[in-house]
Amino acid sequence: MASAGSAPNANAAAEFWEYFQQQKAQIQSLDASAAWGQLRALDQSLREAMIFLPTYDQKQLSQDLETLRQLLVSRKQSQFRFKSTKNKPPAPATATTKISPDQLAPHQSNQHTIAHRSNEHIIAQPEDANCQLSDLENCLVDLRLMKGQTQLNCHRIRNSVIVCGKVAGSATIRDSCSCIVVLDVAQLRFEGCARMCAFVSCSSDPVIERSDSMRFASFPQSLACADMTLRPICRVQDFSWLRRQHSPNWSLMDNPDVFQPLWQMLNTNNSNLDCALQYIGKL
Repeated sequence: MASAGSAPNANAAAEFWEYFQQQKAQIQSLDASAAWGQLRALDQSLREAMIFLPTYDQKQLSQDLETLRQLLVSRKQSQFRFKSTKNKPPAPATATTKISPDQLAPHQSNQHTIAHRSNEHIIAQPEDANCQLSDLENCLVDLRLMKGQTQLNCHRIRNSVIVCGKVAGSATIRDSCSCIVVLDVAQLRFEGCARMCAFVSCSSDPVIERSDSMRFASFPQSLACADMTLRPICRVQDFSWLRRQHSPNWSLMDNPDVFQPLWQMLNTNNSNLDCALQYIGKL
C-alpha cells in the first residue's frame, strides 16, 4: 500500500480537498432535507478518504464538516422557532429557505478574488473580509487593511510579495514559486511550491507537501499589529518526507535582517513595486 506521502496519494488528497470544498459550498445553498442528505454522503466520502489523506487534511476537513453540521442544526432550530411563532401565516409549501449571509461559514462570506494580474501593486480594501489570489505574477499584494479575515487561498503565484495581517483561520498556498509571504495565521499549508520565503506567526506547525527550497522566518516585529500574538517559527511538517532525518525541503532563514528595508518601505505610503520585487532575488 502506498504511503500518505507518495505521489499517487498526494494527488488523490489534493483532488479530494477540492471536491470537499465544492460539496461544502453546494450544501450551504440547498434546502434542509437535501442539505442533510448530501452532508451524510460527504461524511461517508471523508471516512473513505482517510486512508490516503495526510493527518493535517484529516483534522481540517473533519473540523469543517462539524462546522457545517452545526450550521445546519442552527438553521433547523431557526426554522422551528419561525413555524411556532403565533399570528404568522405558514410559509408556502413550495418555498425554499435560503441561508442568510450571517449563517454562512466565515470563509464563504464576502470573499474577494484577485486573479490574472501582473506587474501591479494591489491593496485590498477593508470590506474584503476574505481573499483568494490566483494567477498573479510580479505583484506586490498588501492585504493588511482587511479586518476579520478568516481564510486565505493562493493559487499559481509567481515572483510576488504577499503581505497579510492577522488571518484567524487557515492559509493555503498551492503551485506557487519565487514569492515572499508574510502572515499571522492559525494554520498554514504549502502544496506544490518552490523557492518560497515565508515570514510567519502560526498557531500550529506550518505544513509543506510536494515542495522544495522553502525558507521560514518569524513574522517581522515592525509589521505586527496590536491584536497579534507573535509566535516564533521553529519547526515545519513536511508530509512528503517520511524519514526521521531533517527534511531537505525546508530550512530556517539565517539572515532575516536582510529584509528589514522591505518592511520599512511597506510601513510608508510610497511602497514601490520594483523595489519590493528586488527582494525576490535574495531568496
